[in-house]
Amino acid sequence: MNDKIKILSEKIVYEGFLRIKTAQVEHELPDGTKINYERSKMDREDAVAVMVYNENTKKFFFVKQLRYPITGKADNYMTEIPAGRIDRAGTPLQTAIREVEEEIGYRVKPENIFSTINYFSSPGYSSEMLYLFQATVFEEDKVSDGGGVEEEDEHLEIVEFTREEMINKLTNGEFQDGKSVIAILSYCLQELTQK
Repeated sequence: MNDKIKILSEKIVYEGFLRIKTAQVEHELPDGTKINYERSKMDREDAVAVMVYNENTKKFFFVKQLRYPITGKADNYMTEIPAGRIDRAGTPLQTAIREVEEEIGYRVKPENIFSTINYFSSPGYSSEMLYLFQATVFEEDKVSDGGGVEEEDEHLEIVEFTREEMINKLTNGEFQDGKSVIAILSYCLQELTQK
């Protein structure tokens, strides 16, 4: 498309854990017609998510945690892969390694982690880019019990599934977290293409 977008004005309408902005947008269509409208966005830091496989136990790690935004729509305790926001001083890779250690207690060696997919988590309202990784850990990499960062009010339960259990839970609709669903599907796709 040859549409052109110009931000005429932009203001912050809320700033807390999240930052919400509204903007007046001018949109020039391919035929030259210009239309103006208002849009809102959640201006949010980018994030990482990591699918972690334990080579010794042959299981994948997930965490269960309370998710306030889904109250009344689903079980408040969501089963997800480890994830977290990228701070200004960190790279996606550094953040992925940090989040795995904080959440499940394993220190991933850099040679045992790789990037798979980067995507906008919800481009209709959020600026967040999510960097998805896959990592392999060994029992020797365990450095703590994990469970999250207490100062951030993270109280995580670590759960592990075999490949078969994970795929069965996916096909039965038990995973409702988007990043985890995408990570599992990406893993399955890689398996198919490697055969």
